[in-house]
Amino acid sequence: MEPEEITRDLGSEFKIMRVWFKLYPCVATVQGVIYTLSKLIEEHRFGADDVEEIRVGISETSLSHGGAIYEPHDTASAQFSLPFSLAIRLLKNDNDLSFYMDPMLWTDPKVLALAKKVKSYADPDAKKDQNYNTTMEVKLTNGKSYKAFEPYPPGSPLNMVSRDVLRAKFRKMARAVLPEDRIDRLIDAVDRLETCNDTGELLPLVVK
Repeated sequence: MEPEEITRDLGSEFKIMRVWFKLYPCVATVQGVIYTLSKLIEEHRFGADDVEEIRVGISETSLSHGGAIYEPHDTASAQFSLPFSLAIRLLKNDNDLSFYMDPMLWTDPKVLALAKKVKSYADPDAKKDQNYNTTMEVKLTNGKSYKAFEPYPPGSPLNMVSRDVLRAKFRKMARAVLPEDRIDRLIDAVDRLETCNDTGELLPLVVK
């Protein structure tokens, strides 16, 4: 790297504005895939028993990260597994962290059978700024087929979500360890962070 690259646009371009916010408690390469399936479910109202096959076109990077993990053996491999994530989305109507941490679901016959219906492939168009795009086709047992394309995962710099969505995600995750009133106080404190004289005041709020 050339020295001038380090200071290029210093003071005018802030990389923190390109931070990703993951909506689901799994690897970044699966975020758009879960979202695309969720949109199709919401639009066409089908369930796990209706699915014959799900074809997912993603980048080679995303495919190598977890497209071939069909039987997770721990929390990390569950979070990397694209088939597992789609299976629990269909069966549980959610992708809560507790599902990824549940050993019973890693070997659940219904989850594994549904995961095997997911077929991932490398999409040659998924590259550069669309490296995380998703092309999906869901084939149902009644012969119907639904397709969708999502260029940018929600929460990514080119498809940022609202503060309300981020707050809702934080509340959902924080409820496992903090009482509701503490969560309210913590959100309020972070919202006023620019006027806070001592960020150490946040620490008592995050201690269980």
